[in-house]
Amino acid sequence: MIEKSYVTVVEDIKEQIRSAQHRAILNANKEMLILYWNIGKVINENSTWGSKFLRNLSKEITSEFPSAKGFSVSNLKNMAKFYREYCDVEIGQTPSVQIPWSHNLEILRIKSKEQRLWYINKTIENG
Repeated sequence: MIEKSYVTVVEDIKEQIRSAQHRAILNANKEMLILYWNIGKVINENSTWGSKFLRNLSKEITSEFPSAKGFSVSNLKNMAKFYREYCDVEIGQTPSVQIPWSHNLEILRIKSKEQRLWYINKTIENG
């Protein structure tokens, strides 16, 4: 027969593992969104180079990092839009870094910043 205290200890350790895994995912997501914001900033700062810049940048990145996903021309355009929408704030401090990229892309379709913030907060609140 297993002692109740043993079961409690094991369950506590399992919960710590789950919690650490969740924090690791959130931190990885945050770093990726900060990277995307920074790439968007560079794209916007060099917008005078035109659309060939995005095609060439996409090719260069995928050539250098063949296993990396998310650097298509269309996603680079999304990064530029992401930056434009949040260029007036420190991106690492915004709630947008607490939700996945795909959720940010959906929310970016909303024109009102107040509505976007509401949806971001509801997404965070509801996991």
